[in-house]
Amino acid sequence: MVFCSAERPGHHGQTGRTSGITGQDGRRKNKQAAESGAGENFGGTKTPEKINPISQNPVARPRVDPKVRGFKATLISMHFSFPKNWRRIGFLVGSLALLAVAFRDLVPYEPLPGARPAADRLEGWFFSPIGQSAPLIFFLSLCFLYRRAGTLVRGLSAPRGGGLAILLIPPGVGLYAWALHTQAADLLLLSGVLLCLGGAALLAGRTGFRALFLPATFLLLLVPLPAVVLNHWVYPLQIANAEWSATILTEWLGIAATQRGTVVFTGGQAFQVIENCAGLRTISTMLMASFVYAEIFLRGRLQTVLLILAAPLIGLVVNLGRVISLMLNPAGEIVAVHNLQGIVMIVVGVLMLAALDSLLSRWIADDSDYVGRWSPSPDQTQKASSPWTWRRPAALSVLSLLVVLSFSVPSWQPPRMQHWPAPYAIPNQIGDWTASPAKTDKKAMGSIAPNHWIDRIYKNSHARIRLFVATARATERHTSLLSPRNATVGAARQIEEQEPIWLEGVDSAGSAAVLSGDFERVLSYTWLLGVWDFWTESGRLFLALDRSDWVEPRQAVWVRISTIIDATPESRHRADRELRAFAARLQPWLVDLTAPRAR
Repeated sequence: MVFCSAERPGHHGQTGRTSGITGQDGRRKNKQAAESGAGENFGGTKTPEKINPISQNPVARPRVDPKVRGFKATLISMHFSFPKNWRRIGFLVGSLALLAVAFRDLVPYEPLPGARPAADRLEGWFFSPIGQSAPLIFFLSLCFLYRRAGTLVRGLSAPRGGGLAILLIPPGVGLYAWALHTQAADLLLLSGVLLCLGGAALLAGRTGFRALFLPATFLLLLVPLPAVVLNHWVYPLQIANAEWSATILTEWLGIAATQRGTVVFTGGQAFQVIENCAGLRTISTMLMASFVYAEIFLRGRLQTVLLILAAPLIGLVVNLGRVISLMLNPAGEIVAVHNLQGIVMIVVGVLMLAALDSLLSRWIADDSDYVGRWSPSPDQTQKASSPWTWRRPAALSVLSLLVVLSFSVPSWQPPRMQHWPAPYAIPNQIGDWTASPAKTDKKAMGSIAPNHWIDRIYKNSHARIRLFVATARATERHTSLLSPRNATVGAARQIEEQEPIWLEGVDSAGSAAVLSGDFERVLSYTWLLGVWDFWTESGRLFLALDRSDWVEPRQAVWVRISTIIDATPESRHRADRELRAFAARLQPWLVDLTAPRAR
């Protein structure tokens, strides 16, 4: 037969049947080679090996459900290649252990250990202007990190770039050592943020830096404002809320209301806008909520920026609503009701943020590239470097240096052989002036927390002067005596006019203010000793310079003398002469307060 005797060209000596069997075997072998990713085709050439798009290394691709994507798919891939990832796992475990040892002082996180605790823990947790809740901020930061974990792992597998590490890691290490020396937990946290960003740039390149930017910088909400900045923000907010509340009650609701300082009088009742009701914490909470909201619902760049910019305004509106609702509620003075109304208004603020987002979604087009930024395709513009060439050894060196510094940097200790005098040494008899105690309005002092103070009324045959002297150690960062409220004698005093004044024997300028109350006017002279200007004090408090030997030790002294006047110019001139004469007699004892004494 023709079929049995036929021969194929190029295969001499092989019959057609034999050739047929060989073709079936070849097709079977080619099919098996295609399934295994390596083999020979009919032409005898090798098929290309599978290339992992993440690591750019020829590896066998694990069989993963195509519906599984993101971080879960990355974990499955790592599981299939576990024998090859032992170095990665060891590096990760070792790095986390070194990091935990280096930053062990952050648990528990107490940035201002000397701060006065809130009367009610729940109120302090939600409304204290000092700072946010550490557990909540850390939890949200971890949630942000989880969403970016897949991108971070891709960056760790194929890092590209990373020059930012040179700019972030050295100052982070320096700030870390300084934080250990000054025992400043907030500076330690700030150094951790810098080192995390620098470490991400070092190990994962630009991709890792972008992925870790929000989770790391979100922790900055836990860094408290310097006390002097807090003083200059909170008190004006208290005055503004009192004014706005009185205006709304009078003009919109028809309830007669009068505002004096931080107090609003309605009929026979008086409501004081304290620091927790000033709104600074509510603004901070709304700002935090805007970040979380944009992150959860994957908003684009423009929409995210608009939500963040609107958050402080929403916080002001919500806090004003809270203040007015407390004034209208007969049970508003009950602590539980007070806190509940505040929490309800925070929920209202989040709903207002959601309503604004809904309006913006109608006008702003979706930014698909920005929304999907945490699932990017591998960047092929630059060649990826091997993590083990220099990146991971460099990271381990930095972490090891931090651990060594944590055990070797000495903590600053105040001099033990000196103490600072208290204002109680000022005598009750100064010339022909005799003193009697006065009642101090502690709520009017707000967050100003001096170590010692005296509040006395000195009288002679023709005048009456009230003296207030307070002292505070500069090493205590939770408070500052520099505040706009220094001139006020009480919470229900309105500052009518204020101007600088120079007094005999005082090196720095003081403040002369006329205060008005319901039935009297007061002329108040205020000055500070051992205190610098606003910007210098802010920098010294933030960097904890007074908790080191780099600056001279000091004690801040706050002095206020006041007397009652009437509306006539003669009364004002007479009061000015009396206050200046009294300040000159008082000056020797004030100078003694600014100098330490040996034990």
